[in-house]
Amino acid sequence: MRTLREDQAAALGELRHAVGSGKRRIVVQAATGFGKTVLAGEIISSARAKGKRVLFTVPAIALVDQAVERFFKHGIHDIGVIQAAHAMTDWRQPVQVASV
Repeated sequence: MRTLREDQAAALGELRHAVGSGKRRIVVQAATGFGKTVLAGEIISSARAKGKRVLFTVPAIALVDQAVERFFKHGIHDIGVIQAAHAMTDWRQPVQVASV
């Protein structure tokens, strides 16, 4: 599991504040290299600790395996993939990674 950098922790705090204040359509946008997938890993870990299921979407098929690898590094291993004929397709897993 990784420790969030200061800017990532600030983004997570702003996200949690938005959710807590009732916002429903929230977007976290950051430049390439910011660590958005690392931030997502932290959010997923928190959701899983509460027993929630998670769907994480990526904009391109090429990013599915990259996201899975990053989540593995974050300590998230209960992952299934929603993509045609992918070796990790497993609808029983509580975390699903899918391409849009």
